Amino acid sequence: MAEPPAEGRWPTGGGRALGEGVDPIMNWWSRLLDSTGFRARPEPIRSIPARSSGPVEVDEEEEAPVFPPARVGVRNLDARDHLAVALNDADKKLLFEIGRQVRTQDLKLPPLPTTGLTLLEMVDDPSAEIAEVVEQVSRDPVLAGELLRAASVGRFADRGEIQNLRQAVVRLGMRSLRSQILGGSMRACMFRARKLQAYAEEIWRQARSVAALSRGLARTLDADPERIYLLGLMHDVGKLPLLALLGREARRRDSIRGAILSKAFFFFHEKVGEALARKWELPEEVCSVAGCHHRFQLNTSHARMAAAVSLAHKLDLCLSLGREIEFRGLVVAPEMSFLGLEAEQRPGILARALVTYLQVHSLAAAG
Repeated sequence: MAEPPAEGRWPTGGGRALGEGVDPIMNWWSRLLDSTGFRARPEPIRSIPARSSGPVEVDEEEEAPVFPPARVGVRNLDARDHLAVALNDADKKLLFEIGRQVRTQDLKLPPLPTTGLTLLEMVDDPSAEIAEVVEQVSRDPVLAGELLRAASVGRFADRGEIQNLRQAVVRLGMRSLRSQILGGSMRACMFRARKLQAYAEEIWRQARSVAALSRGLARTLDADPERIYLLGLMHDVGKLPLLALLGREARRRDSIRGAILSKAFFFFHEKVGEALARKWELPEEVCSVAGCHHRFQLNTSHARMAAAVSLAHKLDLCLSLGREIEFRGLVVAPEMSFLGLEAEQRPGILARALVTYLQVHSLAAAG
């Protein structure tokens, strides 16, 4: 296992050089489309049992879930049309400056929020009392609300109503609580860029969605659900410092276009993500996947989990943009082959992903 870098050092891998220019952007997206573009339209995707991972028996009388339309408002910032937008001179200068800060390790990396740090120390302490954890969580109303919601929905929805925060903590368990705490810490950092709230909301939506879609792959991949959920949640953590930097820039401008965020994220979020994950002292697997997931084949230590998260990311991208044909074409995504998934398994994976996405976003819309 690779040793973490020395104090104050940034990892050298996982980023894209600014000098690569626009061609690599379009080439990357062309490769994505080549890997997902079926010419023939497959059969409709129908709902299936959430825990099935083998061949799917479809009830022809059962109504197929409706494929979601493209999300309104701020669209997925990884959409290729954002990347194709030409930058004006001011934005080019800003992108160059971001690249300089990343290369010279001058980009400010936010510390783990105090509440999150304290809680993580508690959940990692076998002698910690539930009452102490509950008391600490109650000091952060936003995190407390997230825990209450998380303990009441999804796989916990059939376990009865949650009456108080202690019940939520007990139901989630310490391992799941760790992911929720880190998610709360991400959210706290993310929403400091006040003029970029709409973009922050989309980044947070994507993180939660990719986490849920990653966990949906756990049974098929024989992976720990909480472990892969955390990887999905934190895979784009490098967007946080970049969002903060652009938030500071927004104070001096009338507006910040989505195109500049997209390009900054595209070029730099992996390298920055690994650096931030190491600063937060996250597990080595999280650091590795955050630093290299889009090019999962090059991840020398955790390529399989990087491929799983990359697949979840593509699933969310197609679903959030309402691109049904590209979504169906993911049955031949390179991640599927890399993960050793058989052809008869793949339609079921897409079907479960569709159901998961609809559940996550209907719940998000409701609360």
